[in-house]
Amino acid sequence: MKRRGADWPDDEWLDEARRIRHAVATLGDHLSLCLPDERGAYGKSTQDHSASYCAQLKARA
Repeated sequence: MKRRGADWPDDEWLDEARRIRHAVATLGDHLSLCLPDERGAYGKSTQDHSASYCAQLKARA
């Protein structure tokens, strides 16, 4: 059975956020490297980043 996102550990959230960010970049939008384990981190959780990246992806699609 596949786990729901709410049950994911942090490393799975990071992987998913990076995949979504890559998809947004493929469509031509630049998103800064600011996930919690990256140089430009500014305090937002990985789940928050994923949600905002999904919103950006939806807007571009």
